[in-house]
Amino acid sequence: MDIIVKEMLEKFTFDLESIFKKPLKELTLHGSIVDGGFVPGKGDIDFIAFVDHEITTEMFTALTDYHRKLRLSEGLEKQLEGSYLVINESEEFANKGVYIGTGEKGWKSFEGDLFSEMDKAHIQQAHYEHKESGITNKIFTYDWEKVKRELTDQIKKNAESVDQYEDWDYRLHLLHTTARSLYTLEHRSFISKYKA
Repeated sequence: MDIIVKEMLEKFTFDLESIFKKPLKELTLHGSIVDGGFVPGKGDIDFIAFVDHEITTEMFTALTDYHRKLRLSEGLEKQLEGSYLVINESEEFANKGVYIGTGEKGWKSFEGDLFSEMDKAHIQQAHYEHKESGITNKIFTYDWEKVKRELTDQIKKNAESVDQYEDWDYRLHLLHTTARSLYTLEHRSFISKYKA
């Protein structure tokens, strides 16, 4: 992992532990920052922060205020996007938390499974654990047959809808997504959008 990314993660962890007034159980990166397609200044840095306590209304407000400040910064931290997951005592289950997406309209508390089977497989196959507690491997178990069904459904949906869009950037996005899905079906592993 790049030293600049590690330094950013150290500060991010410190800031989050100040907001929660408690240590994080783990901070995990996944997506392009790990699988090789990350471009500084573009896209996002996907993270999952695991906590073992409720995220109160006050904490939610502090998190959203904090992420607003990050968006105004000049460093990599402005690209952070992800989830704060509340884990159970056995550190094997997480089904509620807070999601901070690209736009503020998507910032929300949630209950239920936030990740698809395909997301779980991708995260487990390519992630970086900042605190190396092993929680990510416990939480993100998956069924490969369900992953295959999700990939097949996604490919069909993209093929049926690509001609409906006049926006060529979005068409290109659908083609990238389809190429990645086809690669994953054939090789049972994930690659970045750029490698696809």
